[in-house]
Amino acid sequence: MPKIVSFNIEGIKGNTPYLKELQSDSNIICLQEHWLHGYETNILQKIAPDHDYHIPCFDDNNIDIENHNRRGNGETHQVLLINNHMPTMMTGSEPQYREHLDKISSIIDKYDNTHSIIVTGDLNGSLISIRNNNHDKLLKEFCRKHHLNHTFENTQDSTFYHHNGKSCSQIDYILENKDTDILRSTTIEDQYHTNGSAHVPIRAKTNMSIASDKIKGKKSKPKTILKWEETNIGSYQEAIETLQEQSNIPDSIADIEEQYLTIIDILSKASNTNVKKKIVSLKGPNWKASEKVKELISKSKNAFYSWKQNGRPKEQDKSIHGNEKLQKRSKKTSPPRRSSG
Repeated sequence: MPKIVSFNIEGIKGNTPYLKELQSDSNIICLQEHWLHGYETNILQKIAPDHDYHIPCFDDNNIDIENHNRRGNGETHQVLLINNHMPTMMTGSEPQYREHLDKISSIIDKYDNTHSIIVTGDLNGSLISIRNNNHDKLLKEFCRKHHLNHTFENTQDSTFYHHNGKSCSQIDYILENKDTDILRSTTIEDQYHTNGSAHVPIRAKTNMSIASDKIKGKKSKPKTILKWEETNIGSYQEAIETLQEQSNIPDSIADIEEQYLTIIDILSKASNTNVKKKIVSLKGPNWKASEKVKELISKSKNAFYSWKQNGRPKEQDKSIHGNEKLQKRSKKTSPPRRSSG
């Protein structure tokens, strides 16, 4: 089932390693505060080559939502996904916040009868009952008006952790109309060491389905862990030093972001070539069929197809239906071989 992720990334360039991890297991990603200029948007093609994208930037001439909508076609119904970064809570921010909600309301009213509505983003207001500032009140009333709900499994967890470490709150959401029934479950991700944002992602599993011919194929990769206890640390350090000599790491403090990305790349390359790994899980079945079993599976499918083409006879014709059962019995006699990983 397709997964939707909403995340205030607080800068794509500074949080690239985490975004790469995030996009590998997400079908739709809604980002806020990407901090890119218009000429930098091709960065996303390199980070997430299997994703299509649309990205309005702060230096665009017009970033009004009506001029930058992208329509997705479904087999059974249409879905309108509205991604938001609402005004931050501060003195005098209430009129701006109310204006933003009014814009979303007008969009929902326009498409409510023809589309399933999903509202995502950093809403800078909370739906938790104990929170009740001006933004919270406006957001709760907005959700009541449009019958918007979330499907959080961890309902009280925070989505924002202030960099000073003294406060946290739940202000990021994926919401749907209560009659839509698109979201199966929604979880708030844990804090992770490679995530440089003060926010954590929200991930929703959906009941939507996408035709297989609409999805680009991806090669599945096994999940691994690094076995440092079996690694020659000296060789690993030598590899890092060699890669450092080959790299041009800028000395200027203005290039600190580039320094960070270069260091991450060096450590990754050094670990790939010098640190032992252990496969901890594989995608797909936990056993791999032998060539003999594959041959029998193919024959069984062909026998079933022949039986179906002959009108699905109830009598067990020895040459067709009986042959199909024979193939299945033969297949059962060949035990599956489990992978050692």
